Amino acid sequence: MEERITGIQLFEVHASCSFHYRKEVMENCRYGLLKLTANGVSGWGECIMAMDDTHFDILKWSKFLYRLKNLTLLEALNTVKLNRGVWGTVKAELVEMAVLDIIVNSQRMPLTDPLLKANRETAVSGEFAGAIFQPDIPTLMEACSAYFVVL
Repeated sequence: MEERITGIQLFEVHASCSFHYRKEVMENCRYGLLKLTANGVSGWGECIMAMDDTHFDILKWSKFLYRLKNLTLLEALNTVKLNRGVWGTVKAELVEMAVLDIIVNSQRMPLTDPLLKANRETAVSGEFAGAIFQPDIPTLMEACSAYFVVL
């Protein structure tokens, strides 16, 4: 886990009305999709950033993401643990989800060995085991109402 986080992108997608299993119908929801990149491997996290907030400020909400730049994945997980009380559960889980997704995606091994390929139930017709979730960035850019990036 020595890979360092080199890319941080947050996409805000606005939904005027949606349904949440706990809160029933929610209006004016701001969904966040976080993309972290380390060593060329991306990981994604998602959350509800705000609801019923007509004046949501993505810059103010996203300030905590600056702390992740150039951290190793282990350092990022430790930073989440140390700042959970300050950041809150939503932000902490958003980052954890993206970091853990990087770890899982970076451990996918090419299935070139015929015995390995035959024995792995998750093997699919492609070169790697299982599908890796990667949203289409141009489509996401069109759909998002705001975009935040740490350079």
